[in-house]
Amino acid sequence: MCALACDTLDPSQAEQDTFPVADRVINGRLLRLHVSDPDSMAWASIDRAVTGDAVWLDRSWDRGATWEPLLGKATVPATWTGTRTLMYNLTDPVAHRRGWIRACGDAAAVTCTDWVYPTVCDGASCDGDDPTGATGGDRPVPAATLFGRTIDLHMDQARGTAWATIARGGAGDEVWLDRSWDGGATWPEGSSLGRTAVPAGASATRTVMVATRDPRGLLYGGAVRACGRVADHQEGSCTAWARPAPTRARAAADALMASYRTDEGWWRSSWWNSAVALTALADFARRTGRHDYDWAIARTFEQNKGAFPAGARGSDPVEGHFISRAIDDAAWWAVAWLAAYDLTRERRYLDEAVTITSYVHAYWDPRTCGGGVWWDRERTYKNAVTNGLYLWLTTALHQRLPGDTVWGGRSAAAADWYLGSGLINAAGLVNDGLTASCANNGQTVWSYQNSFAVHRPSGWW
Repeated sequence: MCALACDTLDPSQAEQDTFPVADRVINGRLLRLHVSDPDSMAWASIDRAVTGDAVWLDRSWDRGATWEPLLGKATVPATWTGTRTLMYNLTDPVAHRRGWIRACGDAAAVTCTDWVYPTVCDGASCDGDDPTGATGGDRPVPAATLFGRTIDLHMDQARGTAWATIARGGAGDEVWLDRSWDGGATWPEGSSLGRTAVPAGASATRTVMVATRDPRGLLYGGAVRACGRVADHQEGSCTAWARPAPTRARAAADALMASYRTDEGWWRSSWWNSAVALTALADFARRTGRHDYDWAIARTFEQNKGAFPAGARGSDPVEGHFISRAIDDAAWWAVAWLAAYDLTRERRYLDEAVTITSYVHAYWDPRTCGGGVWWDRERTYKNAVTNGLYLWLTTALHQRLPGDTVWGGRSAAAADWYLGSGLINAAGLVNDGLTASCANNGQTVWSYQNSFAVHRPSGWW
């Protein structure tokens, strides 16, 4: 299983070594759980040991009800006084699962540490918070009813937390929350959270609050629902699933990250769409000051800057530096790395944008239609989106490279050609591209290519 790295990574490669749960002693041996939060992984060790003692990890995906046992089991060799396991993932964002891990050892008796991170926390908000501290109490979905009882889901939108209530009930009635990391398709880790019974003499009660984002577990956009059961019946009832939306922008960013492949560092929808998604995340961070997803920008760069065969990232091979035969696909990645540079000021992103845009420039061809960039390496078509991207990129590089004259000149040439190319129709909108005879082909007016014509980059002359 892989998240940021794959199970069985050697602990010598861990970025961090922390001990978030108490050690255990087994007949004088020291059992310890090690956690590296930057890697989202853990390993176990046993010390002061003798030959034949063993250590391993248990991992549970349903809050300790069941577990994968004996992960990485290692036995102390002759003449040694200790050993350790390999590393295993704490979380599985690809499959939308949140895990628990503990260290276990056998030294003439078997003992385990506590499970690590049983509580989800999102900044200052954690599972178990009291609803009296909520900054709001929206009811985002209709209540569920059951034998005259009303079961409601409440949300503190700003903090991304939720709680449940049951009203008009009786002693022994129960209410709880379910939490899902895949929009309600599954919820093995998040069943019956905060389960609470109506006390004697009362007709209502509420749960504690639970969080719906788990940054440590690389899980975002969690959905919750409120559920209840009447004391003298077996049946239960639940509300619809809902996600908190502190702001529309943050809800959209969470939704993007919920489909991000942490193991591969991209969005599998398509190669160029991944570039656009990354651009959106960088813009979100720069405009809001939130840096929840900055790690994904660096990870996407590191995981994808190399070469990939056809079928790995799309139908075409990727030849390194995010370049393939589709010129516009490469250009979208240059836009993404300029957005990353604007956010982080890391020079590697600006350098990558220069490399990609230089590749795009190689397909500027004045011998056909007087100029413009070809859409593909086979030089079959000149279209609006590729040339709009080229115009935007040359302008952006000119603005970011002190003393530049080369990219500024190319930007001016691209602007003059674009405006006179015939791509812009009589209504002032941009059609898809040009015919073989260099006339407007009348094809689809796409929104993204018209944005280049309507929203000119700052400083564009």
